Amino acid sequence: MLNIQAEEGSQINMVSVTGAKVRSLIASSSVVTIPVSDLAKGIYLIEIINNGTKQVEKVQIN
Repeated sequence: MLNIQAEEGSQINMVSVTGAKVRSLIASSSVVTIPVSDLAKGIYLIEIINNGTKQVEKVQIN
């Protein structure tokens, strides 16, 4: 599991390094839990979009 802090209502996208969107959801609380057990190991980008701003974080799934 991956816990992401974001403002409620934010769009959260999880993208592989190849550019494929593997998860997309709207934050329903300030902490969002994303299941990752079915994803391949590697580097992913987490995009958090809220009020016209976009924040990108890099995470590694082991």
